[in-house]
Amino acid sequence: MKSAQRRLFLLIAGASLVVMASQTYVRAQAKPAAGGGYNLSKEVMDKKGAIVWKAAPANAIPQDICTMFAVCSGPNKLIALPKATEGASVVGRGLFLTQDAKHSDVVVLERQSLGQDTYFFLVSADGSLAKAAYAQVTSTSWQLMGNALSQPTFQKETAAWQKGLAKLGAPAAPAPAAGAAPAAQ
Repeated sequence: MKSAQRRLFLLIAGASLVVMASQTYVRAQAKPAAGGGYNLSKEVMDKKGAIVWKAAPANAIPQDICTMFAVCSGPNKLIALPKATEGASVVGRGLFLTQDAKHSDVVVLERQSLGQDTYFFLVSADGSLAKAAYAQVTSTSWQLMGNALSQPTFQKETAAWQKGLAKLGAPAAPAPAAGAAPAAQ
């Protein structure tokens, strides 16, 4: 009898360790890199005056996404990266500057694999993934995705935008303070 109890205890202990290890792994994958990871949201906000934005078409961010992410409460502005080929797919990327319910500027990324699927990502102020939604090309319904599941795709998008925004140069210089003398040249 003691042998059966011991085996049961070891089985439960082993299963508990596996569950704890997998939860730790998922949490680690969902967090941005420690020690100064790239913050896409901050980079966009720092350069938003230097970026040449286009007014986004009225339906560029589908209404379902606006509702799921609680965004689109102000004008939507858009920039895009040139189309790229990844594997056998052509990928289009858009970055939207929109507003949340408090009328604060927020960043939403769009990734379209032509003929396959579309993702939208809401970027939090710290540059991490806040929410993600997905739809297959043949579908008209959007599905919220778990952050751990969508993190690898989000990281690819962040890396692509990091390269794209780097080409825009330094952030726009702050406006001089009222009454301040112009800098000598």
